[in-house]
Amino acid sequence: MESLFLQAEAAERGWLATATARSLYEAAIRESFLYLEVPAAAAAVATYLAQPTVRYDQAPNKLERLITQKWLALNSISSIEAWNDYRRLGFPAALPNSPQAPSPTARPLRLLYPETERTTNGPEVGKQGSLDGLTDKVWWDQ
Repeated sequence: MESLFLQAEAAERGWLATATARSLYEAAIRESFLYLEVPAAAAAVATYLAQPTVRYDQAPNKLERLITQKWLALNSISSIEAWNDYRRLGFPAALPNSPQAPSPTARPLRLLYPETERTTNGPEVGKQGSLDGLTDKVWWDQ
């Protein structure tokens, strides 16, 4: 499923010409339904794909539509990939936030350093910025 979403993104960007972005997008959603064992997956996918907010050809921003569906498909399966796509592209724009967030628009931008790294390599970790700043940018993203 993730591979199909990646291929759909590549096709949308013009990097892949072996299939259309739409066909790969729809195949990825079908695989997601099968993986999650949605009852009557074939009928459920057809109904799902027919929704105006899901239809690929009706999307004003096709890349946003694709990445939002990828986020929905991967969020509980491979959350780190969904989070990386959000950091990379900013989609989905209406990403739910934790009630414990410092502000409604604050999003985690980095993973915390493990305690073992802090204790064995503290000076170098300190050079990277705040040790607990989930909302501090990673050194390569500043």
